[in-house]
Amino acid sequence: MGSLEPPNFSWVVEGRLAGLAMPREPGHYRYLRERGVRHLVSLSERAPPHHGCCPQIQLHRLRVADFTPPSPEQIQSFLRIVQEANGRGEQCHPAAVSPCPGRGSALHAGPRPDWHAAGLLPVQGAAPGR
Repeated sequence: MGSLEPPNFSWVVEGRLAGLAMPREPGHYRYLRERGVRHLVSLSERAPPHHGCCPQIQLHRLRVADFTPPSPEQIQSFLRIVQEANGRGEQCHPAAVSPCPGRGSALHAGPRPDWHAAGLLPVQGAAPGR
């Protein structure tokens, strides 16, 4: 079985930070693994399907209620996950995912100022709307 690009996959910071819709097929996880992704941060209340098919990718679940903003604690948890992974030279792949199509977390709105302060996104040149 081959890899398959997950829906809405794009790099926010090339090789360091990316976003995507919920991975739903084993091929999506293979695609991420082939690009060096070792961490997947799920914002969904439910775990993404097939998340155990690629044990090289660690799943982190923050469980943001649909159509609500993440709490300050959830934002700090996300920042910690990404900083620790990047500190070890691992690529972290946060996923703004939702339990069903057409719904989503308020984190879809774009980069937070905290992401810039934490060095996760460049102050200039960040992809708009990501």
